[in-house]
Amino acid sequence: MKLTMLNMGKLFAMTNLIFTTSVLAADNEIVLINHFDHALNYTIGINPQVLPDLPEKFTINPDNTAKSIILDIQKEAYLRLEDNEKHSGFFGVELIDGKAKIHGYLSKGVAYSWKGGTVTFCTPEEYKKKNACQALTS
Repeated sequence: MKLTMLNMGKLFAMTNLIFTTSVLAADNEIVLINHFDHALNYTIGINPQVLPDLPEKFTINPDNTAKSIILDIQKEAYLRLEDNEKHSGFFGVELIDGKAKIHGYLSKGVAYSWKGGTVTFCTPEEYKKKNACQALTS
């Protein structure tokens, strides 16, 4: 196939579409997106078995993601996040009627928002500008 500018544009658009779609969570999974300006360290303190694809302690660097299926075991997993600058947050996740349910509890110096099972973390300034944390799009 001859690689013309039109074909290159189509290839770029398709690649972008595939990447964007891959960041969105399916009904029974959680995707954590770090759009914050520091690495975030996570600890699943209670019921880590709800999220079998994640270790009990893990780090997500800026502009990276972590993903897990959510097991329906009638329990909620509780996650704490923090960075080295004393920013922190606390939230829960469970599966209700086959769909991810996120419970936002606390945050200090870091903002987060969610849609379905996709949870995005960002700076409070970004959140105030957009009234949400923006998911990765490229």
